[in-house]
Amino acid sequence: MDGAELPRVSLILLTFNQQLYVAEAARSAFAQDYPNLELVFSDHGSSDGTLAILEELVAGYSGPHRVILNRSDAPGGVLGHVYDALARSSGGLIVGASGDDVSRPDRVSRLAARWRSTGAAILCSASETIDSDGRVLATRGRRDMVHDVARYFPDSHAFHVHGAAAAYDRRALEALAPPDFDVMSEDMFFGLMLGLRGARFEYLDEPLVRYRLHDKALSNPVAAAATLAAAEYAIERHSARAARLLRHAEDAATNGRHCDPGHGRPIRVDLRRLRADAAFHEARAGWSRLSPARRLGALRWARSPAQLRWMLPRLFGQRFLALQKQLTGRA
Repeated sequence: MDGAELPRVSLILLTFNQQLYVAEAARSAFAQDYPNLELVFSDHGSSDGTLAILEELVAGYSGPHRVILNRSDAPGGVLGHVYDALARSSGGLIVGASGDDVSRPDRVSRLAARWRSTGAAILCSASETIDSDGRVLATRGRRDMVHDVARYFPDSHAFHVHGAAAAYDRRALEALAPPDFDVMSEDMFFGLMLGLRGARFEYLDEPLVRYRLHDKALSNPVAAAATLAAAEYAIERHSARAARLLRHAEDAATNGRHCDPGHGRPIRVDLRRLRADAAFHEARAGWSRLSPARRLGALRWARSPAQLRWMLPRLFGQRFLALQKQLTGRA
């Protein structure tokens, strides 16, 4: 196929206060080798130089891709920003990107080829984890998560989607109604709600994106915390949001809003696991206010090694956790 015959794809680069990294991220978008590509650079109210850098790069770009620059003030957190940027785009496949990550030049081409051959609603590749200076730390594939979408849909091939390496069929996203509360992890929302609809998931075991870990990353609020207490508070805030999203999915499942839209068949959902994970996150959201006895009782909600690894070092409070971190260097 030549460029005119290939379906249009939109790569949406979402930015917020990423002035140190956004130029590299934008240039990796410009360098994509997919011929029928639309680039949507969308900034969500940055207070640093991120938007000015994007404006300069877009003004100086003379390559083959169509480029749209969006200044978003959409409510609803990261998910609200995603839907605002989606409304500015026109591609049939939506490839996600962040202003601090770097896409391989063939990333869009590889995802688009798998999408065309399978009709998948949601795709995700492996990634390389890099540090703030771009040094490769590890290759990231599927891993044990504190919450994992795969465990809620035992009869499907759903899996936990890493947002930095994900792509979505536009029709699948437009079929989902966004919730009326802030969602910080759009990948968790899309994975849950598309899993409930029996959507097809596809995994590419190729590191198509370099995912950057640094102290200011939105996806890593714990790293930005200056003290142990602040880090634990960041974890509690994240879990409060995760619990609300899991209860939202539980409500959709129990009220019959889950079926394969192509065949009308109900999707089997492991509600016991879903509710246990919601309870785990509810306990974690209030962990600092629980007594040791109630923390012990909360162990019954643990359903994965990752959850136990988080809970056990914290059973006896932050002083005990701090001591363990001093002795082991981790917790």
